[in-house]
Amino acid sequence: MVMKENGVGYSAALAGIRILVYALLVVMLIFCGRTAYRYGYVVFNEKPAAAEPGEDVELTVPEGASVKEIANLLKENGLIEDVTVFRIQERLSAYHGKLIGGDYILNTSQTPTEMMEILSGTNTEGQPERTEVKTEEEEPDPAREESVSEDEESEEEESEDEEPEEEESEDGEEDSEEEED
Repeated sequence: MVMKENGVGYSAALAGIRILVYALLVVMLIFCGRTAYRYGYVVFNEKPAAAEPGEDVELTVPEGASVKEIANLLKENGLIEDVTVFRIQERLSAYHGKLIGGDYILNTSQTPTEMMEILSGTNTEGQPERTEVKTEEEEPDPAREESVSEDEESEEEESEDEEPEEEESEDGEEDSEEEED
């Protein structure tokens, strides 16, 4: 049996396909919405890894560590549950790009925001003193830099003063040569 383009069977098949496509779109929309809600809930409903009182964890964050490296370090030490969620929380927080390396004491009962507050140096209560040991090659003496810059400035001023004198002397030499002729 061959269906005609304008026949009843063709219209029914086309309507059936449309209904199927719409049903699939509705199912996908529900699935995506539910997944987004759950993920948003996890990101914005910050829960600590453990209940109070928690466990103190001494942690050393290397200088220049990325957020991903810090998140992995926190996960390894049982301070957070999900690396990706922490990275999103950091990105959306006031501490974005402000986490710094050093030695810290964090607690498993702290929320990610509380940890970021400590890791950014904003909250230093109960934290070890920051001791930064740097060699002279890494960080030059500021007093020495000032004296070097002052010397460079005075050399520049002297060179500016000397240049016009040289021009005058060249002109003077030319004048004296012309006078001799």
